[in-house]
Amino acid sequence: MTFGPRVEERLRVAEVGLDEWIEEQLAYESVDDQSLRWRLQNFETLDLSATELADWSADGRTIYFKSHDARGHASFWSLPATRGRPRLRVRFEAPGRQSTRIVWSTDGTRFYFTIEDRQSDVWIAELTPR
Repeated sequence: MTFGPRVEERLRVAEVGLDEWIEEQLAYESVDDQSLRWRLQNFETLDLSATELADWSADGRTIYFKSHDARGHASFWSLPATRGRPRLRVRFEAPGRQSTRIVWSTDGTRFYFTIEDRQSDVWIAELTPR
């Protein structure tokens, strides 16, 4: 809920009453979030559906997805469609060259992806069975 009104909000609470002030706090649609939208505009994944962020294997038994660690290094994972734990398939740790674009594809034996913003450089990572 809230930690209570800030010092500068106490006058407003006194004017409208505590119940009304709480209702105002809960009315998220009235918040001007233009600044937040500006900060989030570079996050390409926010407007994508789950089917654009993951890819099913041809046999429908595995889901593949791409992830990034805190340092920006990309990795590709597989996850059994029924249940199980994600399995690291490929980790890409090229110093100074990050795979930041979300666009990628797989045929179940290879991952195809780009580096940085250069869409013309397609990299291929082979999947080796364990």
